[in-house]
Amino acid sequence: MIYSVEHNLAVFCVPKVASKSLVAAFESVGFCYPYPYENHEWWGRSEWTTRDVVTRWVERLPFLAGMRKASFVRHPADRLVSGYRFVTAPGNGGYVEPMPSFREIVRDLVAGRIQDEGVFWHIGVRQSDLLVNHETGDLVVDFLGRFEQLRFDFESLCSLAGLTPPQLSHLNASGPPVDWRDWYDAETLAAVRTYFADDFRRFGYG
Repeated sequence: MIYSVEHNLAVFCVPKVASKSLVAAFESVGFCYPYPYENHEWWGRSEWTTRDVVTRWVERLPFLAGMRKASFVRHPADRLVSGYRFVTAPGNGGYVEPMPSFREIVRDLVAGRIQDEGVFWHIGVRQSDLLVNHETGDLVVDFLGRFEQLRFDFESLCSLAGLTPPQLSHLNASGPPVDWRDWYDAETLAAVRTYFADDFRRFGYG
């Protein structure tokens, strides 16, 4: 999460939804992290892998309650491919040996073992677990952009906040563009649709 009191905006970034690009863009115009996050004393992996993440951010940092809150989402099957490619690419800091196949990662995801697989944990995070209050069923951000139209939605968010859109660079890339559909067969896609069912339903991905 990165925020600006001046612009009354807090942006909650989802792993592998242009998070590094968004953070860099907003940092360039004065947005900052909350103190506990900078020191990594209070928001570890266990917090990201449970439900109601943004809701708990607001509970712990009450000044966020009155701010406009924004986030961006991505097609769940595409996001999973991006996360897998990033983690297994040499030079990205997440290369593991032996390298599991994508089918093995999908299998472990469905079996609930992905959180134990070190650098792979973040690709098992459901976007709805971050952005929905499961007690009320409400989306807890005021602005929801989409990775599929990232630049347009980014510029729209900046306009709402009274910002001249800063440069939005492509950071932490998973590699050359690919069509995520090529990574799936009927079995693996069905498994991913089941695991991320709330994301598909909540965010309108077919």
